[in-house]
Amino acid sequence: MLVIEWLQQSDHNASAITDEARTTRLSEGPKIWPGFSTNAIENHFTSAGCTGVDIVVFAEPIEAPKEMEGYSRMFVAKANSVF
Repeated sequence: MLVIEWLQQSDHNASAITDEARTTRLSEGPKIWPGFSTNAIENHFTSAGCTGVDIVVFAEPIEAPKEMEGYSRMFVAKANSVF
């Protein structure tokens, strides 16, 4: 399994924020939910039975649309599945 995704701005109070509150409408139209915390993605992988979870946060910020202000970091997460 491989995930390349936006990193949440902060893990602070992440569980108290609803998905709708995290959703942003870009000028191009699509709605997006900008990111996961590294803890959340690791929990998703392990809950699905994956092993060998490894997460690497990109060292350099990525240029994001202006509506995603503050969401300029990305990560790559990989894990082994038993399918």
